[in-house]
Amino acid sequence: MKQLLTLLFLSFVALASVQSAGAETRLRTIMNELNMNTMKVVDGVMREDFALIEAGATAIAEHEKAPMAERKRIVGHLKERASGFKGIDGALHNDAVTVAEAARARDLEAVVEGLARIQRGCVACHTGFRQEVRQLFYK
Repeated sequence: MKQLLTLLFLSFVALASVQSAGAETRLRTIMNELNMNTMKVVDGVMREDFALIEAGATAIAEHEKAPMAERKRIVGHLKERASGFKGIDGALHNDAVTVAEAARARDLEAVVEGLARIQRGCVACHTGFRQEVRQLFYK
């Protein structure tokens, strides 16, 4: 549980927005929605509210994609590293589906394990790509 709370804290810190010039990207809005849905899962874990866990995890799994123009810009900038960026999103989807299934089965331990994988993926993506993507859109 301590590890989960540490990952949650790091995830929250990693998603904290900084003021920047320029218009908001849809990607930033999607990231904020992913954060809110992750918080739903965490809240559900703390309350043992499996319906809330399932709803949050399902929303994560089915999250909207950034507009094609934003995705092309990111992929064009990251070049050969873009597959890593895309791979993390694919893993996020799979892990969120697993968490939703675990919630339906009322398996809190499996939920917590899946949530930890989601959060590690978020932190890995933010560590590997966030600063670059921010600079790309918000110089």
